[in-house]
Amino acid sequence: MSFQRNLLFSLGILSGMGLFAQKRLEQSFGLAGGRTGVQGQARLVTETSVISSDYQLRLLQFGIVYYPRIDVIQWKQGSISVGAPAFVGISGSGKYRSTDFDGTKTTTVEGVRGISFAFDVPVVADLNIGLRSAAQEKGRFGFYAGAGYGYSYTKIHTSLGKRNFDGFDPVLRGGIRMGREWQSRCTLGVTVRGSGQNHSIRTYALHFLKDI
Repeated sequence: MSFQRNLLFSLGILSGMGLFAQKRLEQSFGLAGGRTGVQGQARLVTETSVISSDYQLRLLQFGIVYYPRIDVIQWKQGSISVGAPAFVGISGSGKYRSTDFDGTKTTTVEGVRGISFAFDVPVVADLNIGLRSAAQEKGRFGFYAGAGYGYSYTKIHTSLGKRNFDGFDPVLRGGIRMGREWQSRCTLGVTVRGSGQNHSIRTYALHFLKDI
């Protein structure tokens, strides 16, 4: 599936939230940062040789999050919500090390760095207990836990050039919500994204969101 089709799919996730217009749409906005340990292989064919590379690097991501969500089931002390916490920002490749082989000799390469555009659009379902929205009249504290699936995209920088780093991955998340008045209500949470296509990875991310 091409990047363009994946991007259209991600945009469709956000526009699809409008199908639930009869329900109240809750929204949050804030910042997020994540870290991924990446291991992989790359191959480059030139006119004179074929170069293969076994690499590892650290990928850091920073950006903004817009999170629309809807409670599909509610009761006095909690709810089950469905939402799409969309992330847009930049990623940076660092702590790079690879072993490159050109058919005759092996070379160790270090220090490759670079910055790329990044985005992530998962669809998640959360169990919310206690404080769960800006519109809630009472409550000072709550927590949530959930899971979902989504598409993420960026590029990593290797000794053989830039490579797409994207895929559809499972997501686990959890966090707390705080604030006595709606003006101060915010969310602090963590997200773990599972192994990506053709890569052995785990992404650990921290986000801080303000209800709007």
